[in-house]
Amino acid sequence: MDSSEIVKKEVLIEEKFDYLHFFKVALSYLIVFVLGFLAGKFLKFSKKRVVSNVTFIDTLKNIDEPKEFLKVLISNNQNREFDYFINSLEDVIYSKTDEKFQSIKQNILTKTLFEKKRNRFGM
Repeated sequence: MDSSEIVKKEVLIEEKFDYLHFFKVALSYLIVFVLGFLAGKFLKFSKKRVVSNVTFIDTLKNIDEPKEFLKVLISNNQNREFDYFINSLEDVIYSKTDEKFQSIKQNILTKTLFEKKRNRFGM
């Protein structure tokens, strides 16, 4: 081997190393970007959940008509956690008893506030 071949081989090794380093750096930036994006989405979601829970409770407190209360409750029943109350409210609407409506409303508000506190403390 003469000196020119040795120099050519060294140059090829250096070029391969530069590309390898470039891909390592690019991959690390991509991983950091993806993790940051996912963390941002998670924080945004958890922040929205707390705000919507507070407005949902305030909305329920201000409704005094059973039919309107039932509409709001059905529209916010994603986890099917209010099915029992919805069935009870339908019975109240048909029987037109206001005392029963007030007790169901109080039970729903208590359950929702309890869930909010439980979620806040991580239970």
